[in-house]
Amino acid sequence: SLVPNYVGTVRRQAPSREKVSETNMQPLDLAAVLTRLEAARSQHPDGVVAFDADGTLWSGDVGEDFFHALIARQAIRDQARDELVANAREFSVKIDLGAAATDVARALYDAYIEGRFPEERTCEMMTWACAGWSKSEIARLCKGVVDVGRLSSRIHEEVRGVLDWARAKKVRVIVVSASPREIVETAAAKLGIKGLDIVASTAVYEGNMMIASAERPIPYADGKVTALRKLIGNKAILGAFGDNAFDLAMLAQAMVAVAVRPKERLRKLATELPAMIELLYTETGGNPALGVPARTQARPPIAEPETTR
Repeated sequence: SLVPNYVGTVRRQAPSREKVSETNMQPLDLAAVLTRLEAARSQHPDGVVAFDADGTLWSGDVGEDFFHALIARQAIRDQARDELVANAREFSVKIDLGAAATDVARALYDAYIEGRFPEERTCEMMTWACAGWSKSEIARLCKGVVDVGRLSSRIHEEVRGVLDWARAKKVRVIVVSASPREIVETAAAKLGIKGLDIVASTAVYEGNMMIASAERPIPYADGKVTALRKLIGNKAILGAFGDNAFDLAMLAQAMVAVAVRPKERLRKLATELPAMIELLYTETGGNPALGVPARTQARPPIAEPETTR
């Protein structure tokens, strides 16, 4: 079986060492955030709450973990090569004549890191990187990535309380992510969230086989709102939770906009959404919704990469 040969997550870059920007975001603990969500629910009982996945529900990026597992095993198949090469030519990314599909994918990723290949296209590439794989093969890979990457230990304690509140109040929880659907579904299952409640970058299949194409627009930046609205229609978004600049459009749609361990890029944009609040980082377990206190602080002690989507 194909299981990634690394332990933990693979980062596309080292954590930022820059000074954290001061913003006007009001820091609130879980109990205060739940009070605001309850007030929103009283106005719209059929409303939903929406979460970004990577960096919000859990630390790290499962789409990155998934892609790097493929790269580490030279497992990107020839069925993806033509589309990879087309992307390289479009953006003038140099590749060797006759380069294997995995090597072309690596070159595109390196170009992305250097700012020469767009992030949205990188997300699309990761989405159909398993072209030529069957659904069962992809499912096995996803399980290996989530298990070896110790996803359960990376879940953010402060958001568990929001999920518990939503379940207790029968509020629908939607996950909206630019990472590949298959890996997001596998990861979100650890939180009891099922596929029908997940909006993610979705590859095209012919029968049981993935092909090198993705449904557009993918849920990236404004595309998150487009995809979420397609699922829920005009229902109120009681609360939206995100960690990065790509979540701002979705956060702006919510009655309660909540930054979770916000990255520097989101902090810099906080003035564009003055009502956005910051959920205090939970250092230890606890659930104020159930009367169990948690020890909180404004920010986690170790900065995450700026690039979770």
